[in-house]
Amino acid sequence: MEDYKVDKWSTICMKNIHYSVPDTLVGKTVSVKIYSEKVVIFHGQVKVAAHERVYGVADWKIQLEHYARTLLRKPGAVQGSLALMQMPAKIQELFQIHFQDNGRDFVLLIQYAAENGFTDKDIIRSYEALRLRGVHKVSADQIKAFMHANNEPQDGNGENVPAPEHRQQSRQIEDAAMGILVDLTRMMDSTQALTQIDSLN
Repeated sequence: MEDYKVDKWSTICMKNIHYSVPDTLVGKTVSVKIYSEKVVIFHGQVKVAAHERVYGVADWKIQLEHYARTLLRKPGAVQGSLALMQMPAKIQELFQIHFQDNGRDFVLLIQYAAENGFTDKDIIRSYEALRLRGVHKVSADQIKAFMHANNEPQDGNGENVPAPEHRQQSRQIEDAAMGILVDLTRMMDSTQALTQIDSLN
């Protein structure tokens, strides 16, 4: 365990490697538990960050959710940020296609996932499930719903072990969501048809 002071970039610098922590901790002292493959950062008794450990030349390990407070004030700063560039390619794709004009909702989604125990993989899995269902414009609320629907207990190997009641609940949520999408599509088709009829008259 070693103590470090959080700098103005909301990181601690350990052997020329910067590791991010929540931006509420700027100027405060945190304790770092150092392992060969990871670093785990605590403020008091609370774990506030965990990063894969980096060796070698100066580098930055940044997690976007650590800058939620700052980015919510300036959501346009998400585009081109180091935090976004360090996220998985599919998360970057999600932002570029569906949230480029709504950085605030994207930041809130990342923050929501972190606060509720979801990972980048959960977001990606939900995003891909929505795409497979033919959803062209993905929203943060849709991803949240799918993350909860797919949140099954895991065994020791990290594999999903869905209980019958969880499977049934997931199916009900997915069926309800699909029903809403189908109804909306019908309504839009009906509206377009009426508009075309009106234009002919």
